[in-house]
Parts: sequence; structure tokens; C-alpha cells
Amino acid sequence: MKRKQKRLPKGQWRSQSLLWQCLEGRTSGGWMTAMKEDYTDIIQQVSQVVFEVIKDREENLSESVKELDSELAKLLRLIGREVMSKCLNEAAEKVTNESKKKGLVVHRREKVKYSLIFGVVEVKSPYLWQKQEGWGVRPVVEKLGIKPGQRSIAVKRALTDFGELRILWASGQTV
Repeated sequence: MKRKQKRLPKGQWRSQSLLWQCLEGRTSGGWMTAMKEDYTDIIQQVSQVVFEVIKDREENLSESVKELDSELAKLLRLIGREVMSKCLNEAAEKVTNESKKKGLVVHRREKVKYSLIFGVVEVKSPYLWQKQEGWGVRPVVEKLGIKPGQRSIAVKRALTDFGELRILWASGQTV
């Protein structure tokens, strides 16, 4: 069922938009709705590791407190992109291996670019060939739905939210 978009009261766009809810982990299904596990323990561990590394490597931390959040955001974006690259390529490898079990062989090894909220990653997307019957398949496209140049749902939502803001700004309304 499609959720009906309601007009937000003036000044409420940031706290109410779906983009910010996703970024803050406040979507309707709870934290990280697409994932089946609660990662609170991992979040605590990784946060502690990142904190310790920053504390050890940044000699003038107290002098750059006002810029720390933007620098940390860059670091977390890079970490997110690397984790997503590993997750997507692992999934691609899995569906490729499942297809190979059916007698298909890799005919071409290609990579596709896929846009995430963390940036663009390359995902292995081989073309598999069934030589005896003369047909081929791209398991990453068919099973994972990742096509060249495609954007993740989070990117599409962010672009939609940004588009809504541009329309409001262009019409002279304040947010």
C-alpha cells in the first residue's frame, strides 16, 4: 500500500522527511528495516574503535571540534561505501555461483556501477552462458535487480526529498 504524502507544517520538513528518518534510524519498522538483526552491539564496538583511532591519531582534536562532525561524516561515508561494496559483491558472487551450478559458465566478466547514499560502487555482474542450448543470463541483474547506472532506493528517496525542497524554494515558500 502506497503511503499518502502529507504536507508538512512550516519548519517541520527536516525532522519529518523520510530521508532524515532513514538517516536517523527512525523509519516505521524500527532501526535498519531492511536488515533482520539488531546491530546495537556492533554499533557500540565499531564506535569505540573509531573513537580510539581518532583520539590517537588527531593530535589537535580540541582545536577542530567545530569541524569534527563533517570530517567524521566523510569517514563514515567511506566506511559505508566499503561495507556496501563488500555486501553487494558477496551477494553477486552467491547468485553467480548458484547459476554456475546449473551448468552455466562465465562468458564475460563485467562490472556495473551502482549508486548508494555513500557513493558509487562497482558490482561484479558477469554474463553466464549455456553453450549447449545457446542462451545466457546475468544473475546479478535478474536476481538482485542491479542494473548498470541504477540507484538504490535510499538514493531515489533522497533525490525525491531534495526535489521537493527545490520546488518549495522555487515557489518562494520557506522551509
